[in-house]
Amino acid sequence: MTDIDLTTVPLSALTQEVKRRMQEFETARKELGNFGVDNVRARVATPARKQRTSSNKGGRNSEETIVKLLKDQAAQGWTNAETAKHGGVSQPSISVWKKKYGAKAGLSKKK
Repeated sequence: MTDIDLTTVPLSALTQEVKRRMQEFETARKELGNFGVDNVRARVATPARKQRTSSNKGGRNSEETIVKLLKDQAAQGWTNAETAKHGGVSQPSISVWKKKYGAKAGLSKKK
């Protein structure tokens, strides 16, 4: 695209061109039934979610692996962050696992 030096164009000519284009825009908008940029929302296609199958239900970690990790946490005195790092999972997963498998790992509930 070539740059145009607008310093040589009179301001009145620029103003007339802007007014002409605005009139074109308003005419086109009226012809389309007032569907302007303000009234139209673009629809974005989203991919369909993958359905869980019985083969991947339950996640990557077996119950035995989870219980072992929680026992290691108790024995080593790791924080949830350290346990998550050792297990290769997120910290919220550790909290959920503690609630779900804590009794099997021999953890007592705090009062």
